Amino acid sequence: MNKKQIFRHTLLLLLLISMGACGTSDTVTVVQDRPQSVTPQDTADVYTDEEFQEITIGITDSVDNFDPLFADNLSTMRVLSLIYDGLFTLDRSGEVVPAIADDISVSDDGREYRIQIKSDLFFHDGPAFQSGIGRQLQASDIKWAFERAAQAGVPATASDLLMNIEGYSSYTKEQRELFEPRKRVLDGVSGIVVENSQTIVFLLEEPDEDFTRKLASPYLFIYPRESINTGDQNLANRPVGTGAYTFREKTDDGRITLAQDRSENATNRLEQPRINRVDFVIGSEERTLFQQFARGDIQWIPEIGPEISLELTDGQGNLGTSYREIYSITQSQSARTLYFYFNHSDQVNLPWLKNRLNEAELTSIDLHATFEMNEHGGVFESDQEPDSTYLISYTDDIFARNFISRLQRDFIEPDASLNLFELRVPTDRTAMFVRSSDSFHDPIIQRNSEFWTKMSIPVTGIYLPTVSGIQDSEVPWKLFLESVRVPEQD
Repeated sequence: MNKKQIFRHTLLLLLLISMGACGTSDTVTVVQDRPQSVTPQDTADVYTDEEFQEITIGITDSVDNFDPLFADNLSTMRVLSLIYDGLFTLDRSGEVVPAIADDISVSDDGREYRIQIKSDLFFHDGPAFQSGIGRQLQASDIKWAFERAAQAGVPATASDLLMNIEGYSSYTKEQRELFEPRKRVLDGVSGIVVENSQTIVFLLEEPDEDFTRKLASPYLFIYPRESINTGDQNLANRPVGTGAYTFREKTDDGRITLAQDRSENATNRLEQPRINRVDFVIGSEERTLFQQFARGDIQWIPEIGPEISLELTDGQGNLGTSYREIYSITQSQSARTLYFYFNHSDQVNLPWLKNRLNEAELTSIDLHATFEMNEHGGVFESDQEPDSTYLISYTDDIFARNFISRLQRDFIEPDASLNLFELRVPTDRTAMFVRSSDSFHDPIIQRNSEFWTKMSIPVTGIYLPTVSGIQDSEVPWKLFLESVRVPEQD
């Protein structure tokens, strides 16, 4: 055996060992890393296009975690949609189309989905891999990622989408309620079967016409197991996917930079946008974000907040007269959704608060939103005296905070006050709490029906007319950059 063969066998052995150390019993088929002629650090900076295209995008929510399971707001989903791929995705009209999936067959009874995945997709190069070179995506990566969604310590949103798969509910219950791993008897989900490196089969408890739509959720993006438990280079801080863009950095002020994948395998990416670099600027305040946009430092804000919306639009989703010549607008049927719940606790004087809020004309709170009052809210009469302060568990959502401040100003004062509590989860002292969602996930994830009110805000964006190719989309969280062009900067 020559030195080259020894090196290759050693590399394969190391990869097998590292995958076996990730806390899973799945068998992993190790495939050859793609050839690499330059170092991973060099590839992102090698551009051969005559025109370098970059765009700066303003977002209103903070991006605190790049792990898809923790994508708790639309801004995070927009960033992740450029880095990762799922088995399926959505086109501009919101229709499900294949992404990682190459071919799909469904049994006559609608309970078995056999999916062939694309054979030429590789994960991004980076420190997640011992060689620094991204390996080929396999069907076992999908099974592993979906089973990780069932584990304790991660949000339940992704697992909620998969509960109809045979054995998923039992596996989730064991993972989250049996704290001693040695006592667990399930080593995986029986209804997720890896037939070979390119074929995965899902067996459902009941037929589900929305199953492929669920698989298009950004919560179910696919990533390699090597990216978990790798110190400060783990998935939360260093995302690794198969998307058109690779993660470059996140600065202390929250600015996120992505670069178009320029590796030798980039031609096999699912999407081929012309934009070489994308910078995301997070606006801690709407006024600051809009000032940057007005100066031209930001070219596109895919979703404007309530204050910018009131300033720029007429309430019907159209730009005001004075802005029509200098800005362009996007609008669609997609929406950000907020659910407001009362927290029933003996420590809170809820009768007075409910009675006061029954009198609130929510449509007068102009957020360009539609409100749906739940029947569980009902009409509530009370002659009790109010508490001086009613606490609301903290929320990052800029629309929810704006709505709460207007409730406080217009309907609660001077008798009492609504204050955001420092904790982000409701306690016995909390009178109200908020849950965020969107128009894509609302129909496919079961929600607690006992909300007080549901607020839906259409996703409206603005961009500079010098940027071309930005179009309306029915997907609340996805950025379509394939047709976007940005003029050369001075």
